[in-house]
Amino acid sequence: MEISSKMFDKCMRIVLWLGFRTSAGKVAKPSPKNIVLGVELDCANVAIRCGTERAANLLTMLQALETSPETFEFKQLESLVGKLGFIAFKSRDGPHRMVPLYALKWLSKDMRVAAVSGELKTKLGASVRAALKWWKDLLSGSRLLWSADQEPLNWIVLNSDAANDAYGAINSRRKMSFGQFK
Repeated sequence: MEISSKMFDKCMRIVLWLGFRTSAGKVAKPSPKNIVLGVELDCANVAIRCGTERAANLLTMLQALETSPETFEFKQLESLVGKLGFIAFKSRDGPHRMVPLYALKWLSKDMRVAAVSGELKTKLGASVRAALKWWKDLLSGSRLLWSADQEPLNWIVLNSDAANDAYGAINSRRKMSFGQFK
């Protein structure tokens, strides 16, 4: 099996693990990277990133919220929180950073403006500003949501192949093993 087919198989396992359904008749050609609903699945590096287009769109929305919170409509806020919530599902800190933004939706417009602009000198106001900064840093930087390298040492993806008399394997930590059956 060629390397791109192996990478594609890894990618399909990630897609299924994320809860998406696949159809054999609608699967594209093998590729080491695929984008599903704005989320980039990088099988070569066993990582999940926010796609560049989605990241740019979210950064624009975050910038609009920060620069003019008084004109940022509730419908826009719901859209932003929903989109961030979708990509937060696999980020280690993402769900934690969503809590202040969910709370922001329940505030009155005046309170929302005060929380985002810094006029609200409460823990909630500080949490909202910290969450917005965290999302902007993530989306303008590596866009990395999840990587096998971030997982505990006992978490390993193992790919192996065997013949009648020998075996070989490589894991997500790039460690290889091989040997002969006795």
